[in-house]
This record gives sequence, C-alpha cells and structure tokens, in this order.
Amino acid sequence: MANKQPLGEYREVCEIKSSIIVYRIIKKRIFPFTLELFLMLLLILALAACVKDVGNTKALVEQSDDMVVSDEFNNNVSAINEQDNETIINLEPTEDSEQNSEPEDISGFEEDISNSTATSHENKYDWVEEYSEGLAVVHFDSYDNTENKYRDDDHGWVSISDPGKFGFIDENGQEIIPLSYDWAFSFSEGLAAVNIGGVWIGGEVSSWLDGGKWGFIDRTGQIVVPIIYDFVKSFSDGLAAVAIGEEGHVVVGLYWNSVNNAKWGFINKSGEVVLPIKYDYVESFSDGLANFRVGSVWNGKWGLIDKTGIEIASPKYDELEPFSEGLAKINIGAMWLNGEDFDFLAGGKWGLIDKTGKEIVHPKYDVINEFSEGLAAVLFGAEWTATRRDYWGNDIRTGGKWGFIDMTGKEIIIPKYDSVEYFSDGLAAVCIDAEWEITSDGDEELISGKWGFIDKAGKEVISPKYDAVESFSRGSAQVKLNGTWIFIDKNGQEVV
Repeated sequence: MANKQPLGEYREVCEIKSSIIVYRIIKKRIFPFTLELFLMLLLILALAACVKDVGNTKALVEQSDDMVVSDEFNNNVSAINEQDNETIINLEPTEDSEQNSEPEDISGFEEDISNSTATSHENKYDWVEEYSEGLAVVHFDSYDNTENKYRDDDHGWVSISDPGKFGFIDENGQEIIPLSYDWAFSFSEGLAAVNIGGVWIGGEVSSWLDGGKWGFIDRTGQIVVPIIYDFVKSFSDGLAAVAIGEEGHVVVGLYWNSVNNAKWGFINKSGEVVLPIKYDYVESFSDGLANFRVGSVWNGKWGLIDKTGIEIASPKYDELEPFSEGLAKINIGAMWLNGEDFDFLAGGKWGLIDKTGKEIVHPKYDVINEFSEGLAAVLFGAEWTATRRDYWGNDIRTGGKWGFIDMTGKEIIIPKYDSVEYFSDGLAAVCIDAEWEITSDGDEELISGKWGFIDKAGKEVISPKYDAVESFSRGSAQVKLNGTWIFIDKNGQEVV
C-alpha cells in the first residue's frame, strides 16, 4: 500500500491559518478603511489557497489509490483471460494503442453501427448490420474467406460460395440468436426473416441468393412462421409478402426483392395466409395499401389493393410508384428496356392517383417531380430517343417545358421554362434561353441560360439574369453574375 497523508490534517492546518488571519484583522481595526479592504482581500486569497491545497492533496490520494488498485488489477487480467477464451476486449494497454488512439477501422461492416453501445463484437464478425428494434444481424465467414465453386448457367460461368452464417446480437454485443441461418433480414415489427439452405452466387454484374427456404423468427429465436417460402419480405403494416415458386428452382435477387417463376401473397404474424398467393409480384403494405403486378416485369400491369384484397385501382398502369403525401405517380406507355448494366423504364406519360384510386392527374406529363412546399414541377412536350443513352443506360429526354402543379392536379404555373428547381423558402429557381450540350456519358448538360426566381403564384419576383443560382434558404440565395458569386435577398438586392 502506498503511503498517503491523512486528509484531515490538511483541514486542521487550513483552520489554524484562517484563525490567525482573522485575529490579525480584528487587531488592526485602528487602521484606515482602505487597509481593512486590503486585509480582507488577503483573507480571501489565503482561504482560496487552502482549498486548492486540499483539492491537490485529495487528487494525490486518489491517484495513489488508483495506482495500488491498478497493480492488483493488472495482476489478475491474465487469469481472467485464461478463464474466458471468448473475451474480446483487452483491458491492458498495448504499445500500438498508446501510439494511436484512433478507433480501429472494421473492414467488412456493411452498415453504420455508430448507434451501438457494444464493442466486443467488432473483431468477431465479418459484418454487423444497423440495429433494428434492439437487435442487429451479424455475419461470420465472409465471401472472401470462403472457397468458391463455379457453375455454368444462362449468364455464363458464375461463382458459388457458402455465404457463411447469420445470427443476431443485442446492443451489449451479446449473441441473442446463434449464427445458424444462411441469410437473415433485420427485425421489423417484432419478427425477422431468415433463410436456410440458400447458396450465394456472384455474377459479372450482380450477386444473388440461390435456393433455400424462408420463414420468420421472433426475438427469442423461436420460429413463428414456418421456413417454407421461396422468398419473403419483412413485415410492414402487420403483414408480410411471401412467394412460392411455380418451379422447383427459384433464384432470388436480394437487392431487387424479386423472385422468378413465383406467385406472391400475404401472411399475418401467426403465419396465416390472409391474401391468396396469386399475384405475379407485390410491394409491401403501407398505410393499408399495397401495389401488385399482373404479368411479367417486362409487360405486366400494376394495380392497388387494400388489406382485404379489394382492388382500389385495377391493374392497368405500366408503373405505380409508392405513395407520398397521399398521392402516387402512375405511368401509361412506359417500357422496360435493357441497359448496358441495368434494366430501366423509359417513356410513357405520368399522372397521379390518390388513395381511393381516383386519378387526380391523368397521365399526360413526361416527368412529375416530388412535391415541395405544396407544388411539384412537371415536364410537358419532351421527346424520348432510343439512339442516345446516358451513363446508366437510360434513354435521354430532349426538349419540353417545365411548369408546376398543386396537390389537386391544378396547373398553377404553365410549362414555359427550360429548367426549374424545387420550391424552397417560398421561391423556385427557373431558367430561360437554355442551351444544352451532350456530355461524354451521353447525357444532356445545361451549359448556358439565365436564371431567376418565381413565387408560388408564378410571378417572377427576381427576373432571369443570373448565370447560375442556388435555392433560397432563410431569406437569401447565392447567385452567379458575370463570373462572381454573391448573396441576394428575396427582393433581388445584394446582401453582405
């Protein structure tokens, strides 16, 4: 035990010093008032010095205690590690950790786990998904460490590998559900989808999981929905989409949530089929509605159903996007084409429907952007060409004019601008006299034009005269005029 001075002795010294100083002040009362103030100041300084001495002494005492505890603690670390071979955290500082205090870069993590309080799992798994409902998917035995085999299929030779095993940990890094599955999704609404028997396949462009069966487990690891489906989607709105292949061999594209040669339906959390497995494809339910497709991905038609299976919108659209702010985009006339790297949707006309299936905007626009501050930009009169494609393989639109519609479908600002931006801070940037250039990627790029700003009534509050602009935020916007960037207010006046 290290020697230490009793803290009480320092308190006694301080009390003695204070008494002497007070006595001397009383004795000197015959001095002028200014001297009394001076002595009072000395008294305050003396008391402060005593307090500091006590604090320093206390710190020395605590440090000596820590040193003693540390010596005893370090002597036991080796014994603790020997008793638990699975201990991951090294409690003794190493030479490397003293030289570099930066956190270790965990390669192989596919998701951000910054919200995790656990640290012991970082060196144990190949990747850790983001926590969902208090648990995170973990994976061991990465693709790179697995011996690959190969097979010839319709797309040429592809590599086949064991994807390793998947399980779940809690926020303390404890393994709650053992790594025993061939794939797993994060928990959603209390259940997680898991796969048994799947094989990971890597092609030239994309990878997918081949075969196996899917079901659902609860947070204790109990199987609550039998592992019998060829693919499933996570629970949403109390229901989960499930697929059964028409043929024995089913290929699942995980990143597109698609299954070839399959029919889809919906189950509840008890595993009961509540909507028959008859659709060629479905999206998950949201706010009581789900998109469904009849026909193939290339020429099928999309409709809308509720949780009872009633068709809110019959399958007649070539594309039906998810609802946003009570409206969903619809397309008639579009076609799926083969791009260089990806398949893409080209052409057609866009409109809007509400959640009753009513067409708020009949499909007539070439583009409908997202709503911002109650208005959405629309493009009218453009042409599509299949002779030129952009970097992603998409057909390129040429021509047309931009305007704005409100959420009732009314055309608030007729299409007359060459380019527009979203409304922000009550104003939207608009461009006239635009000139376009074809880039090396095959896309069109705006190279010149004059920009100004309009309000929500379509009034040009700042006339188009700028070479480039940024959107308004908190009453000001950056604009470029004659090669110089400046700030302007909503009246078009320069601000410093």
